[in-house]
Amino acid sequence: MDVDPVAAIESSDLVGIIASVKATILNGNPVVLTPTRAAFPKSVMLSYANVKSWGTFEKNALCWIISQRESVFQLRPQRKNPNGGWEDDPERHESFGGAEAIDRIASVVAEQVREFGKF
Repeated sequence: MDVDPVAAIESSDLVGIIASVKATILNGNPVVLTPTRAAFPKSVMLSYANVKSWGTFEKNALCWIISQRESVFQLRPQRKNPNGGWEDDPERHESFGGAEAIDRIASVVAEQVREFGKF
């Protein structure tokens, strides 16, 4: 479920993307109560992306999973599944360790966003 706050940054703003990715990683995953179906809120992501459906959003999106085990972070880019949604792209997984791991992940993500935004 997507919740505020959301960072809306231009794909060409590498510094902004890097800062946002780093802040998100450092903030971790907040616990969000799961609402009932009747009380489920409207998506905040779709309004920031200026689209009306998740299908339209996915057509023009990139997706990553960032995980941490002990002091090693893993960046797992996702690819579009032909049946819909996302799936792991194992050939593009990268692991990052050490004090600069979060900086390096944020830079890789920012560069991929910038390249994708050129199309």
